Amino acid sequence: SSSSSSSSSSSSSSSSSSSSSSSSSSAPPALARISPAAATVKVSSHSLTLTVSLTAASGAALSSATTGPVTVTVLFLDGTAYAGTDYAGSNTTVTIPAGSSSASLAVPVLYSSSQVAKSMTVRLAAPVSSRSSGWDVGVDPANHRSDVTIQDDITATLPSSDVLAATLRLSGESAASLSAP
Repeated sequence: SSSSSSSSSSSSSSSSSSSSSSSSSSAPPALARISPAAATVKVSSHSLTLTVSLTAASGAALSSATTGPVTVTVLFLDGTAYAGTDYAGSNTTVTIPAGSSSASLAVPVLYSSSQVAKSMTVRLAAPVSSRSSGWDVGVDPANHRSDVTIQDDITATLPSSDVLAATLRLSGESAASLSAP
């Protein structure tokens, strides 16, 4: 008697759907840029708003939204305008949220009693974090800086006695504290 043992070997074809993709090799290139490239701000406006945005490496709009945030380092470089005297800014980061392609950066402008226009530069440095964004982000070498001119439109329009009184008020002193020798 022959016993035929048919052993049915069912091959379990478990298809593993865990596809690991390396962010650096499969992520399309994108560039962080700042605009405008040159800006003039009046002291009376108290602030300047710059835009940090992402574009495809070709300069076109991104073909798809970012899937995670992109954080870009922003440097403030004194020219004839000085941080703490003419503007309130220090090196910082700007985060472009997931699903977006831009973020705003406000640069507060301070009053100083100088009547001359002053300049400073806001520059982008390498992105701090873009790993989860779905894009391989770098800094656009052609649009990585904004040259800012700060114009004093307050002092130039006031008589000198009003400038002195305004300066004293801003510094917390009263005009009565002045006495002639």
